[in-house]
Amino acid sequence: MWAEPSSAPLGDASRGCYDCTMSRRLIDPPNGHAFGFPKPFDGDISALDFDIWLRDNGYPDDWVKVFPNGKGGRILNHPDVSVP
Repeated sequence: MWAEPSSAPLGDASRGCYDCTMSRRLIDPPNGHAFGFPKPFDGDISALDFDIWLRDNGYPDDWVKVFPNGKGGRILNHPDVSVP
């Protein structure tokens, strides 16, 4: 399952995160940096189907199968934006 949201430093575009300054949350699956993660997510995290979202955002199907339902991933809160 996904780790609890963190307010850890997020890095910058050199780590593959695009438009991080506009998102309230970032999703970072295992080895995600190789596929352009962390990526922003602003929807309802409790209603998110992680496997579909990861595939739609470029995470390879083989990796989704190894880490189903976001196992081992992180959800990061952007430190400059309050999250309800």
